[in-house]
Parts: sequence; structure tokens; C-alpha cells
Amino acid sequence: MEIKISTQTLLQIFKGLTWIVFIGLCIQAGTVLFNVLYAVSYQPNAAQYFFLDKLVEVAPSNFVVLMIHMLIVAVLKALLFYIVLKLFTEKRFDLEKPFTIHLQKLLSNMAYIALGISLFAAWGTRYLKQLTAMKIELPNNETLFMGGADVWLLLGIILLVLSLVVKRGIEMQQENELTI
Repeated sequence: MEIKISTQTLLQIFKGLTWIVFIGLCIQAGTVLFNVLYAVSYQPNAAQYFFLDKLVEVAPSNFVVLMIHMLIVAVLKALLFYIVLKLFTEKRFDLEKPFTIHLQKLLSNMAYIALGISLFAAWGTRYLKQLTAMKIELPNNETLFMGGADVWLLLGIILLVLSLVVKRGIEMQQENELTI
């Protein structure tokens, strides 16, 4: 028994999953932003949401720096999935002629954003380790949504390579159109 799923069906499934992930990442970024503003301006107890209440007591400025790293990573993740949604929702994506300059630009933008996520997640993790070395009880970087810097780096590199492959595909497609 063989199950056949068309490309269009798979694209619709991925589009739905991308919407779910995008909405979740927007909620995560909004939660981080709200808690930073609320903990800094009104109620330092709001840091308990991220298990950073001891950090607020000892060094509020370090709390703000760490939360800014978290916020940047969360916003970049949401932006990455926004670009993926743009790829699905815009009518420029054609399966008959998939190699377009628009696709190449989207892939390169996605690559740079993934590299940015990797960079800020690594900085945040390093900063978290420095604070832990100061004997402050802190959660790990996965709890603070900054884990996986190496995975984001790998994704960024893969997307850059795909961008170059699409660029070469565009050149070949244009040469093919000239010879016909």
C-alpha cells in the first residue's frame, strides 16, 4: 500500500505548521518584552517567570542585558518564520519556474537571520555562564530560549549554500531561455 501526497498538499501542510510556529514565536517574543518592561519598571517579582528573580535582586543591570539577548533571539526567530510565511503566501513562488531572484533574496535573508540568531544565542549563553561563575543561581540557556546556537549556525550556512545554488539555477534558467 502506497500513500501518495502531492507537492501542493505538502506545501499547504507546511504552510499551516509555519503559521502555528510563527504565532507561537510572536507570543514568546511578546512575553519576553512584556516581562522585561514589567520587571524593570513596576514589579521586580515578574522576573520569577524566567527564574531570574535572584539575578534582579543581585544585579538588575545584568538582568536587563540577559533579557535583551533573549528578546533579540526571540524576535529574530519570529522574523525568520515571517519570511518563511512570506515565501508561502506571496504569489511570486511558482513551481513551474522555481528559480527566481525573489526566492534567492528570501533564502539569503533567512540565512543571515539564522546566523544572527546563532550569534546572539551564543553571546547570551556566554553571558549566562559568566553570571553563573559569579555564583548567582540561574537557569540553563534552554530554559531562557537561547540554546542551540550551533544548530542555528548550521542552518544559516545551509541556507547560504541553498541561496548560492538558487542563484546558479537562475543563471542556468536564463541561459536556457536564451537558447530556445
